[in-house]
Amino acid sequence: MQVDEEALALAKECFAAAQRVLLVAHNRPDGDAVGSLIGLGLALQQSGRQVQMVIEDGVPSEYRLLQGSEQVLRRPEGQFDLIGLVDCSEVERTGKVLVDWPAPDVNIDHHCTNRGFARVNLVDLQAVATAEIVAGLIPVLGLKLTAPVAAALLTGLVTDTIGFRTSNVTPKTLRLAAELMEIGVDLSELYRRTLINRSFEAVRLWGAGLTEKQYIIRVEMMRI
Repeated sequence: MQVDEEALALAKECFAAAQRVLLVAHNRPDGDAVGSLIGLGLALQQSGRQVQMVIEDGVPSEYRLLQGSEQVLRRPEGQFDLIGLVDCSEVERTGKVLVDWPAPDVNIDHHCTNRGFARVNLVDLQAVATAEIVAGLIPVLGLKLTAPVAAALLTGLVTDTIGFRTSNVTPKTLRLAAELMEIGVDLSELYRRTLINRSFEAVRLWGAGLTEKQYIIRVEMMRI
């Protein structure tokens, strides 16, 4: 994790002082948004904190087998000591979730377009996924990397790198993946659920769309 040391120290103070935490990820979530949200959320819960995880569009079906996905809400409810955003380059990407709420306290992200909108910004442009930053943050906060947390974070790594095939994957990335696997994550099952099955579904939908388009073309030709 290559983030500003002062920001890291401030983030540690913020989380240490908070008992009621709201975590939000961007709408139309991908695996990194979901994995980072659930990974950090579960780790904080294990430390005794009350944590609410929110995504305006909910959790896509391919990530609902992750432990903790059933806790993700579409709107926040209650009062919080800390508001944290994960995998969001700007607040607007959360949709209407934070309308009329205070500005976020902590912003955890890896996108080069991040605006640094929070009180504390943990932005690492070298990270392959926000999940990588969260994985480095968890021990700094004195939290534990349990199997459910590791599964969520590895989901973020795998999906944002398309199965470790993007050009920014480094030996560090693969070492982190191996560490998460050793905690008890089935990488082959994760691949199947998030990449292989999803790719098949995308092809099926593309085929259905092509068939419909061909039908429309035939109808139009018959009218000529």
